[in-house]
Amino acid sequence: MPQAGPGHLTWTKFAACLKRPLVIFTATLAIAAFGTSFYLILNSDQLSNDSIFTEIEKAKLPPTGSLNPGYLGPGACTECHKKKTETFQSTRHFVACCEPNPGKMPKGFEPTLGTVICPDPNVSFEMKREGNDFFQITRRKSSNGTEEFRNKIGLIYGSGGTGDEVYHLWQGNRLQESRVGWLVSKSQWGLSNLDTRAPGDLSRETTVRCLECHNTWIDHVPGTSNTYRKEAMILGVTCENCHGPAKDHVAHHRANPDDQEGRSIIKPSSLPRDRQIDLCAQCHSNAPRDKGPAFSFRAGDPLEKHFRTNLNSKYWEDDHVANQTKYMSLSKCFIKSEKMTCVTCHETHRPEEKETVRKSCTKCHQPSDCQERDRLPEAIRSDCVSCHMPQRVWMNVHFHLQGDLYSPPIRRFDHKIGIYPEAAKEKVMNWHLSDTDPAGQQKATQIRSDLVNYWLAEAEKRKKEFRFLGAIAANREAIRLDPSPKIQEKLDESIQNLAKIDQLWIKALAQIDQKSYPEAIQSMNDILALKPDLAKVHGKLGFLHSITGQKNEATRHLLAVSEHDPDDAYGLNLLGWLAHLEGSYQKAIDYYTQAELLLPYASQLPFRKGLSLLGMGKNAEARDEFKKTVLIDPRNAAAYNGLATSLVRLGFEPKECLEIAKIAANLSKVNDPEILLTLADTCALNGRLDHAAQVAHKGLSIVSRANVSLISEFKSRLAKWDPK
Repeated sequence: MPQAGPGHLTWTKFAACLKRPLVIFTATLAIAAFGTSFYLILNSDQLSNDSIFTEIEKAKLPPTGSLNPGYLGPGACTECHKKKTETFQSTRHFVACCEPNPGKMPKGFEPTLGTVICPDPNVSFEMKREGNDFFQITRRKSSNGTEEFRNKIGLIYGSGGTGDEVYHLWQGNRLQESRVGWLVSKSQWGLSNLDTRAPGDLSRETTVRCLECHNTWIDHVPGTSNTYRKEAMILGVTCENCHGPAKDHVAHHRANPDDQEGRSIIKPSSLPRDRQIDLCAQCHSNAPRDKGPAFSFRAGDPLEKHFRTNLNSKYWEDDHVANQTKYMSLSKCFIKSEKMTCVTCHETHRPEEKETVRKSCTKCHQPSDCQERDRLPEAIRSDCVSCHMPQRVWMNVHFHLQGDLYSPPIRRFDHKIGIYPEAAKEKVMNWHLSDTDPAGQQKATQIRSDLVNYWLAEAEKRKKEFRFLGAIAANREAIRLDPSPKIQEKLDESIQNLAKIDQLWIKALAQIDQKSYPEAIQSMNDILALKPDLAKVHGKLGFLHSITGQKNEATRHLLAVSEHDPDDAYGLNLLGWLAHLEGSYQKAIDYYTQAELLLPYASQLPFRKGLSLLGMGKNAEARDEFKKTVLIDPRNAAAYNGLATSLVRLGFEPKECLEIAKIAANLSKVNDPEILLTLADTCALNGRLDHAAQVAHKGLSIVSRANVSLISEFKSRLAKWDPK
């Protein structure tokens, strides 16, 4: 997901790039909350025990963890449901996330197979086993020699050793996703898209939403993007994902062993159809954005209460991992039925058998319902799925293999049940291929030729629509049918188109890092020449034109972000900030409000709205936005700073305002001059002028010499509070 805001620059530096002075809001006290980084370096100055700083150290801070709502893990279910839990533990859901098991790790960890070839010759990976532990070793060459990063594999997404696997690396309490994955179908290592500008081991953050889909409960630290308590984990999709937390249920039945009716537990089959589907849709749909705290969804809840569900992916390749519930809901079978759900076709408590799924059609349809039945060979007449839910190459998940870029690990079934002539043709072709009769073989050859032409035409159509991933998918369908050099050439061309875009993107980001802004603008425009509808490029061009003073061009590109990707909030967020810097506070609020529809649980948006509301003097509304911010991010120092300001302006008790200002100072490690200015003023409001002077001296000692306005604020206060 693109991060809102100007890349790796702090907002203070960004404002400086725009050559706009920071506005210091003044009323009862001064605040310059925006422009601060939330994570600041701890100052090493020794603090006096009788100073205000001692109080700051003792400030009551918000909790750093989440409360388990009553999840116990599958072991608690075994007491009464032993047979069912034992069979469920053989399902793929149960091993959706697990810790490394030496008996189930892929052969790629064997000594001679662990080397992973990277397209960048300066980077290499080694996947290695040592005893019962498994490691990823990343090596990076530079002019200073070779750096080596060694990370232990902590968690695995996959199928318990029977399918593709993605690895996650613990770094303290932070969880990082490895760029290296094992692909069973290819029997080799693959790499996800790699940004070699990134520091360290090149891994990326494992997102909260990602973990929610693969696990029952993990204690996430609120307000952090990627910090967890490892000791509180119930891994995999288990009984409680669909039946709800079992604590009360287990307690009741342990106390009342003769009660045969299940109490304090959800029975999914008793839920309305929409709520039954929501149990699956929490992961098997386009719902990657939370509306509330992690792991807050409960069986029986409406999905839209917890996740943003109205994403606008236009094509298959744009879907988030899997989107089966959307396509099922578009099917006539679903629309005309009042009872059809996911479990109409799928098993829930035991491993699924393909034949069971294939026979599920007969629950509603008679063989005579198929109008093509009499024209099909008898041996394949009962295979409804191959014609009406064909397997496709979905490119939204792909890896780079040695000698093959953008390779999908699997072909997935299309859940939009419908009529697909090309799928029916392929089924007939396969039947003819099994026939020893020359006439049948000839017929198969003709059908294959027709299908190859169909997929090549589809690839060309997608290319003209700038759907390069979609074009790769269509060409892969063609080469699956005809692995000839001619088709390989078509596939290579579509791969090269996308590879060029990705290479230009990395080049442009590196140029931004080097502050080579004109060159970065040129690289971004080179991408748009190939793919003019790429939203993230318009977003970066908006940023680049902003910091180079080209306001009209910046606005044009930032507006184009949501035009080309209605789910991308980057453009709206940055437009809001630019409006704020210009003092157009209402305009900024309007942009932020639109962005919140796309990112309903992003603390940065209510925080920035609060700043704009302060600028307009709407202090009560600003207070509400800052409160909303700290509910999402309880350790956001700048938000507590804004909250203290709004409360002072509203005439709240000075003592209460001071307590909040002390929390902000504590969270900022007493090393943010803007927060210290607020603290100094609230000390003065409480009549504690000696403490106010202490804080002002501290702020003056750490403020940047370039920040003339803030230096002046501190000096003017010290002239009143500490004349000496």
